[in-house]
Amino acid sequence: MKLQKRFMAYLYIEFLLCFIIIIAIKLNFFSSLYMLENMLGIIIIINYINYYFFAAKMQLEILSLSSYFITFMYLFNLGIPVCRLMNWIDSSGETFMNLRIYIMGITNYIGYLLYAFLLITFLQIGVLYYHSQKQEKRISLYKNKIEYNYALIKCKNIGFFCILIGILPYILNEYIYIKDALRWGYQSVNSTNLSGTGIGLIGNLFLVGYIMLLYAFQHNKKKFDCLFLILLFYQLFRMYITGDRSTGITLILVIIMIRNKFINKIKRSRIIKYGISGIFILFLLKIIETSRQLETFTLKNIIYFFSSNNIIGNTIFGFSNNVWSGMMVRYCMSQVPDYRLGLTYLAAIIGKPLSILNITDSVWQYAAFSNYINSPERDILISEIRSAMGGSFSGEIYFNFGWFGIIIIFFWGYLLAKISEVSLDGIYSNPTISAFLLYLSTLLIWWVRQYFTSVSWYSIFY
Repeated sequence: MKLQKRFMAYLYIEFLLCFIIIIAIKLNFFSSLYMLENMLGIIIIINYINYYFFAAKMQLEILSLSSYFITFMYLFNLGIPVCRLMNWIDSSGETFMNLRIYIMGITNYIGYLLYAFLLITFLQIGVLYYHSQKQEKRISLYKNKIEYNYALIKCKNIGFFCILIGILPYILNEYIYIKDALRWGYQSVNSTNLSGTGIGLIGNLFLVGYIMLLYAFQHNKKKFDCLFLILLFYQLFRMYITGDRSTGITLILVIIMIRNKFINKIKRSRIIKYGISGIFILFLLKIIETSRQLETFTLKNIIYFFSSNNIIGNTIFGFSNNVWSGMMVRYCMSQVPDYRLGLTYLAAIIGKPLSILNITDSVWQYAAFSNYINSPERDILISEIRSAMGGSFSGEIYFNFGWFGIIIIFFWGYLLAKISEVSLDGIYSNPTISAFLLYLSTLLIWWVRQYFTSVSWYSIFY
């Protein structure tokens, strides 16, 4: 009953915030765009804090798939108003806003922010509703610790088997990827890693097995930390060398999530410590980005860059630019509404096998909204600004369901909470299934700024 009462209290606050933001936008309460962006920034921050306050009250894991997914949704879709509120948009940021955001129309910009806000709100409601329905007392899947430890051994053996199959293809694939990234840049890399077939697909079993080993060593701190540090330092090195942050960030976030659950729980007294660590990670990510921007990568240039830039603000604004991808979908769809009603997700599932068998590639291509945007009949403006736009979870939802996607997202939030719980369930679920879901989490986290095609094929195949 306590969980349900807390959920209802959360629900009232959420609906109040939604009412305020809708009325403020529809009735034009603010005389300037600057004031409206600041108001949106304040409500977005309140909404984010409100969710995590009630999540803590409902005893959700501080670090979990659902928490990561929601945080990234805020970062990639609603970061710009927060950056405006905090005065984190510099002259180059203003140029970007004028050339890529405002150029599609202020109405489209504000409308998409409202859509993203409501989408995230109902996503949160779905997550917390799942947890409000949980039973206070849960029954373990295993009769005793011996049975559970045996299940962990099975998980470890399967992990070793996956590593044995995937290690040589993984090493070869990483060599090809790093070589190609250094030659052409990570955005133009021509590597088997990106194909989703052949050596890249087999090599990725190494990561599946690695996460299974980490999960299996949940009672062995030394072995866990040894594997943890090896993966951590290699992924940091890989990000620095190639500039590709997506794979490294998601893997690091997931292994931190495992460590927090089983090895060393984050306590309130350590929040400051981990906050400082988070800022340090932002610096590392900015160094990676800077290494691709500076003409001469020297210590002097690095010191000058960091002393003359707002690192936190620039980093958050850099991530929040992804709203541009979703906005282009809405911009095109508002002219010729052609909602796919979920068919792009189906095309992603069945299209890849058809492509591999050389039957047809058109079904797979149908799954990405970028192909719709790239069509010749789209506005000439889109042709000029669509380069390197990336994917967008919220844009994909809009592409399929329009405003009805706000209702659909509630059910995804419910499922996300279920996956998040089972992946860290310990004695309440099968360790091998939980470990596989943790691998799946690395794909789901980055789905926030990708296409369903980047999640579905690996997930279904494995």
